[in-house]
Amino acid sequence: MRKNLILLVLSTLLLTACGEKQPSETPAESAAPEQTAVSEMKDSASAPAVSVTVSPVSDESRLAALFAALPEREGERSYESRGDCAGDIVAVSGDVVYVLGDYGVEICRLEADGAVLLSALDTGFFWDEADEEDSWSGQEKQCAALMVSENRLVVLSDLFSYAISSADGQWQSVDASRCTVDIYDISDPENPVWMRSFSQTGCESAALITGDKLYLVTDREIYRDDTLGEGTVPGWWQGEAWTALSPTAQYVCDRGISGYAQLGVYDLEKAAEPSCCALIGCGEAGLLCERGFYGLIPAEGGSAVYFLGVRDGSIGEPVCSFLSGSYGSLSELTGAGDTLCLLQDGTLTADGAHWQRRYDENRLLTLTVEESSVRLALTDGSSAHTLLASRTLGWDFHEAVDEDCAIYTDAERGLVGLPVEDGYTLFSCDGSSFDHVLDCYSSDLSSYRRVIARGNRLYVLDRQRLFTLDLENLSIRNTLIF
Repeated sequence: MRKNLILLVLSTLLLTACGEKQPSETPAESAAPEQTAVSEMKDSASAPAVSVTVSPVSDESRLAALFAALPEREGERSYESRGDCAGDIVAVSGDVVYVLGDYGVEICRLEADGAVLLSALDTGFFWDEADEEDSWSGQEKQCAALMVSENRLVVLSDLFSYAISSADGQWQSVDASRCTVDIYDISDPENPVWMRSFSQTGCESAALITGDKLYLVTDREIYRDDTLGEGTVPGWWQGEAWTALSPTAQYVCDRGISGYAQLGVYDLEKAAEPSCCALIGCGEAGLLCERGFYGLIPAEGGSAVYFLGVRDGSIGEPVCSFLSGSYGSLSELTGAGDTLCLLQDGTLTADGAHWQRRYDENRLLTLTVEESSVRLALTDGSSAHTLLASRTLGWDFHEAVDEDCAIYTDAERGLVGLPVEDGYTLFSCDGSSFDHVLDCYSSDLSSYRRVIARGNRLYVLDRQRLFTLDLENLSIRNTLIF
């Protein structure tokens, strides 16, 4: 059980930057990439050294040797964005809401009598392929996330792009998949005007807007049969014009997988070309916040941390450190300058609870996943967590514990809203029991459900429907179908 701490800074986490760079020794004759400068620091004699290498790799054979020496990823990726304006499927600006679909954006106005569809953007496209005698290619652009800040709308999409061709009897395959950045001017929020589009190597992993800057992290794993070149190694596009990252903007971590994480910083006001940097070896876990990007690589006894700080739109050189011990999830970590620390809210977690939130100043709501059901409970705020009310829910509520952004609580009205596999359910709570109020049915995935509270209206939405709930009469006022 978590300790009752406001902020626990891990004592073995390094608090200073990487040491001064020194030229490395001339490498032995091999296909390995040449190393020209190394940054390294040590916490203590017992802590592992963590280093990063600036490598002027311009030869594809040297790059291939570098990636071949690293293992392929075995587990799942784990990335999080931490900020007030992080990438999501829904963004709200005043009374206008932008809802992301698979291939476009629905634009709606939130009104008391029900949400109204204003317009739509076609930002993606279905799978399309071309098959000829000596070549084949295919592409599909799927929306991944969107954000709204001031007068800018940003739509991120994963563009899957594959090609196979034959030349002189040799077949070659190219995977030029990338993440696209479509920037719109929403000075007139109902009618976005396209400004400019960019792309960045890899797939969308984490994104946020801070000030007038977009931070985007993409992840690209390199496989043994990949053909290295345009669209595979770190780089970015404007339209179809591709620019490889400068070798001095590519840092080789001293451990990790055959792949890399790429951080791009975009000036949204000017829709200017991005500043980019890549961490070769990173790609399993990362935390993006307003300070910059923390790339984590699991190691024996902890995780190597490679921090790319961002200041005034410029990406700094990596800061290397070692996070000793284990962590339950990236949700427990937060950025603190060059370092990572463990952040907790000072509340002892109720025994066995999988989700909890303060209901009001003195009471907590919890969700506990049991063998074939989910238990919703209200407890007092003391360390004893005395039970005040509970209700056993069906297994179709089990994903609610991971969908905090879709859970609605209002102690003054005595209401609790929970996402469910086939929609959304609203309960009333009088302090001693939970009573069913209403259901909103939708076949979309529960992970896409969101809620927006406006006065006495609660808007429940996903990529298929937008429900307007009247919190005074406890009824569904309107349903908008996309």
